[in-house]
Amino acid sequence: MFSHPNCTASSARSQLRNPQCSSGYTSGSAQSGKPNLRHIWARIPRIYSLSDPQQGGIMKKNVLSVVCVICLVSMIGWADKPVNETSAVAPDGTVEVINIAGLIDVEGWDRAEVELTGTLADSIEKVEFEVTGDHTRIEVKYPNNPKKSAYADLKVMVPSGSAIEVEAVSADITVSRVLGELDLESVSGDVKVFGTPAGIEAASVSGDVIVELAADQVELASVSGDILVREVRGELEAESVSGDIAVESGLLSGGEFETVSGDITLEAALDRGDLDVESMSGDLTLAVPGSTIADFEIETFSGSIDNRLTGDQSIRTSKHTPGSELEFSTGSGGARVSISSFSGSVTIGGR
Repeated sequence: MFSHPNCTASSARSQLRNPQCSSGYTSGSAQSGKPNLRHIWARIPRIYSLSDPQQGGIMKKNVLSVVCVICLVSMIGWADKPVNETSAVAPDGTVEVINIAGLIDVEGWDRAEVELTGTLADSIEKVEFEVTGDHTRIEVKYPNNPKKSAYADLKVMVPSGSAIEVEAVSADITVSRVLGELDLESVSGDVKVFGTPAGIEAASVSGDVIVELAADQVELASVSGDILVREVRGELEAESVSGDIAVESGLLSGGEFETVSGDITLEAALDRGDLDVESMSGDLTLAVPGSTIADFEIETFSGSIDNRLTGDQSIRTSKHTPGSELEFSTGSGGARVSISSFSGSVTIGGR
């Protein structure tokens, strides 16, 4: 709990403004003590509660029991059974897939139909495949008290213009060649996206989130998993607690990046727009072309600031605290970059 009266903001930047707040800080509001990563915390209850139990869905306790059984008997061989279903659908409809454990592989194609193939553990009750108007729903039904390994490996072919919604617990999710919007969630599985969808929202609690080519609007979140974007095009928001965040190439037209203890590394060109980068104890690195036009504001409480882009030096913010800050500009009319860290180091470099 914060002791200072001004310690009510939930960011590393607020801690820099009020060094008295540093004692006992855990990145979050003074009321909850949780990290202020709104997307992650908002998603967790929804991921675990996959559907309404009164509608025949899996209750949270049963979801957790399934995951435990998977861990205990994953090395035991049980008979598998195939699944193979196809239905005509709207070329630009929504396809929803719900699966607790196994694999979910969604791929776009040029047909106006959804094809479901895959392998089910013998203990799986059934797979519901329903088409209502422009909405297709696929849900794997698990037994309430499984005594065998329970999982489903699914391959779902969809019209390339579809919007995709996927919810999983310990299943990995892969989506490729889809042009519609994506909403992907897993608890312990990895989430991977290939292609150029219209928008991406992807979250995993302990799994990694990987995007090969980011769309114009991208929101990514993880608690302990890493987040990697190999090429960005447009705005990007990425949040993690202890995982690292990395952007390897592309053009950023704005974005927000936040971690508690994870490192953030951004290697990209900057278009006009606001770029905010923030961490409590993680190291922050921004590598941009030497010709970048932008205004920079950088501050840290106990970390170092290394400016390899222009050579401008940081200054102390107070005689009584180790805080330092650096403001410089490489020209007008470009991006606005704000970087803050409490105890991590900050490095700005050209490439």
